[in-house]
Amino acid sequence: MARCLLRKSTWHAATKVVVVAVAVIVVIAEAVIVVAAAVDLCLASLHERFGRPRTRDDRECSLVVAALGKCGGRELGYASDIELMFVYESDGETDGAELATTVANAEFFQHLAEDFTKTIRARREGIFEIDLRLRPYGRAGSLA
Repeated sequence: MARCLLRKSTWHAATKVVVVAVAVIVVIAEAVIVVAAAVDLCLASLHERFGRPRTRDDRECSLVVAALGKCGGRELGYASDIELMFVYESDGETDGAELATTVANAEFFQHLAEDFTKTIRARREGIFEIDLRLRPYGRAGSLA
């Protein structure tokens, strides 16, 4: 009898762990979808304004949005902040395609980080809090 109860108890504990793990995966997936959609939306708008960012050797400049903290460690919960860092490949400038104004890559990606933050704030209303302060030099450092 005791042996049967132990198995049942272990099964319930294991089930709770699996449910929590699945919930964490779902929250992380939601965060990734929200972040990716907001970045895509902001990039589309900035491409219209400034063209596409190019490196000095005329390649398209790559961007990485790195998740830090609990999101990066895959421990995100509903009350967690999403700590992100925008990292772009290199200096250069935008191509100014179709009557767009040319700007330096640093300015382009600064606009991207600012627009991204505004987009998430405008649309979130309690979903996720975005934190861009975990970057070199904190608030004094560049957003990208």
